Amino acid sequence: MTTQRSACSCLGKSVNMLLLTFFSLVTIATVLIDSQAILPACLFPDPLRYLVDWYAAEYGDYLVKNKPPFFVGCVVLEILIQCPLAIANIYGIIKGKRWFQTTCLIYGVCTATTMIPILADILASDSASSKLLGMYIPFLIFPLIAIGRGLAPLQSFKSPASSVKKRA
Repeated sequence: MTTQRSACSCLGKSVNMLLLTFFSLVTIATVLIDSQAILPACLFPDPLRYLVDWYAAEYGDYLVKNKPPFFVGCVVLEILIQCPLAIANIYGIIKGKRWFQTTCLIYGVCTATTMIPILADILASDSASSKLLGMYIPFLIFPLIAIGRGLAPLQSFKSPASSVKKRA
């Protein structure tokens, strides 16, 4: 029983570290890259604008280049809902907060839901490539992992900070 609990704890910590890395990268990318789809170009330094232009050309990302209305709506949702949830999840993982499970579930469901129309559009498009699909698939896989983390039993993921009893 102890080895099973230890294995679950190790798996839980690994999943938390994987999600911590994902949430950190997504937060940075949302602020510096994705927000360029809706904010004026003058707010971003030239290297960041060139990076987005290079990415769109290199991967054939017609969504970033053409900014169809549904994609812009997904970016707005990402900035207003998903990015704050990712920041809350980073804090929740680091501090071992019990509410992290709930915010992780909310983030995962919200992000997976926005990825479905994006991936459907890419799959239906004549100009889509496997290279472009490969760039977007992780943004469905990691939210599915976040959903699993949000639904997992809390005991499997206790951090050292949450196992220490506090005195009144």
